[in-house]
Amino acid sequence: MSSTHFRIAIVGGGISGLASLHGLVEAIQSNVRPVSVTVFEPSGEVGPGLAYRTDQPYCWLLNHEANHLGTLNGGHDGFLNWMKAHRETLSQEYAQALERGWVPADAVDGLIKVDSDAYYPRSLFGRFLRYAFKSVKKEAQIKGIHVTVVKRAIHAMDEHSEGKIILHDDIGENYIFEQTVLCTGHTYSIPDPVLACRDTYVSNLYERKQRRSVITTPKSMDGPKNLGRVAVRGTGMSGNDAILWLLEQRELGLINFDEILMVSRRGLLRKTRTRIGDFQFKFLTMDSLEARVQAHGHVSLDWLLPQVRNEMESAYGVDTLDWEDIWNPRTADIGKHLEQSIRESTSGQVSPWRSVMNAFATVRQYIYEHMPDDDKLRFFQELASLFYSYQAPMPTVSAIRIHDAIKSGILKPEAGLSNIELDEVTGNYTLTFCTGKDGRPVLTHGRDHVVTEIATKRLVEVDYLIDAMGQTRNFQHLRNPYPQLFAAKLLRAYPWGGIQIDPNSRQLIKANGQRCDNVWQLGINSLGDIFITVNAPRGVADGLEIGRGMVKQLNNRQREHHLPLNKISVPATLRCLSEWWMEIKHTFLARRIRYTEVRIVS
Repeated sequence: MSSTHFRIAIVGGGISGLASLHGLVEAIQSNVRPVSVTVFEPSGEVGPGLAYRTDQPYCWLLNHEANHLGTLNGGHDGFLNWMKAHRETLSQEYAQALERGWVPADAVDGLIKVDSDAYYPRSLFGRFLRYAFKSVKKEAQIKGIHVTVVKRAIHAMDEHSEGKIILHDDIGENYIFEQTVLCTGHTYSIPDPVLACRDTYVSNLYERKQRRSVITTPKSMDGPKNLGRVAVRGTGMSGNDAILWLLEQRELGLINFDEILMVSRRGLLRKTRTRIGDFQFKFLTMDSLEARVQAHGHVSLDWLLPQVRNEMESAYGVDTLDWEDIWNPRTADIGKHLEQSIRESTSGQVSPWRSVMNAFATVRQYIYEHMPDDDKLRFFQELASLFYSYQAPMPTVSAIRIHDAIKSGILKPEAGLSNIELDEVTGNYTLTFCTGKDGRPVLTHGRDHVVTEIATKRLVEVDYLIDAMGQTRNFQHLRNPYPQLFAAKLLRAYPWGGIQIDPNSRQLIKANGQRCDNVWQLGINSLGDIFITVNAPRGVADGLEIGRGMVKQLNNRQREHHLPLNKISVPATLRCLSEWWMEIKHTFLARRIRYTEVRIVS
């Protein structure tokens, strides 16, 4: 590849990486300097990423309606048009999903129904993303943009003396780029080493290997594997996925179990998706927030929460709400809350709580920027899961399956979880729950000694444990290349977790507080505000915006004549070998460095 190319790296080939590439290709004009883009994706497949892997169970549904998935390839209807064009083939491949009711069927021909309001399997959307990448790559070729996929993971990154970025992959190869986008996707907590070695413990059900370990029957056993009493830790989307998968495998005759305990601190299940109404804040207006900041210098959590309550009561049209029931429900009422949520969804009525959450979009960034750090830390430790239960609700079809399991007695939600211990003798797990006299969970947050006088402890023993607490924003748990980036002071982490970025441009903030102008961070590992969760529509929108911003920066540099014509200086004795090697490896867009001393010269 000619050194006159402007070299761009996209680290991570999931939906965010694809969106960044799409935005970049869309914005590039034919008159710019030649551009090469290298996508680093360990799986070698760009588009699906981990969230939309094409080999995942069909009972794991998208968390958004089909027409709310961004503007990749064909605008908002791209996914729908793709399904229309491939209905017969997809109907054959998803025949079991159609039969089991996880994919809507057309009443006339029995094939997959293309419905803009439906929630399709995430694996099906992954198939579309794979197609979308091929389409973007074709468009790039027409514009003369070279796109290459490297089946490698990036383990480290350094700044070059001339403002470029050096990336180091997992086998020791080095690459130099002018611009880099980090979109490594979902990151999960490092498993507890004591539990990880047990064959009755699953740390991440999204890994196919771990799913297989659950259903694999020993040769000495006749019939399906019996898991006994199973505990699923987590009541968010990951917890829902675990429950739905276990129920599906049982109904298909692949496993058996006595019961499932769905355990967490609060016991809050995700709300069910409902219609959103037009709601205007009365108490959390921008004028009131600015006045609060002017008078007190900040927006405290203690002041904010009563305002949220006021807005909720205003939306529901009542003077008082059972606030404890919303924030901290009794275990006995968990099923009742889910049933009410399903009723709101199936009736088609506008949901006040979802309308309030949607209205936060107008003020959430301002609140975040003016909230004290201690309150931000407290929010993520104590309240984030509650807000996300409302902000990221689940599809109705999933909620109905879970509610049916609760009614049948096979699934039991349990709140107040404070500790899990492994019994080395029996191999079972002992779960400790703390509840108050009113039956509500006592939230210990790891401080059991503080609540011994007000809480009643209850011990429950289970045979099988599945961790389903979802992705983490704890920077101490982030995997490569992030540990090295922190050590090199190329990143700054918030005390409450997450990587600090410029909220407008999404460029990295270094440890010294300066913005890294040629590195962007996208996805769950970054943290721009506190009242939203990272989701597909937002990821697509941000990725497209980043891609366009990169092209804008490229155009500005071209006008200012700051695009250097670079050569890699090679010792004379190695020049011939280097040229021969580059000829063989011409499909790689970034120049690989095979020797230790490299310098870029103009």
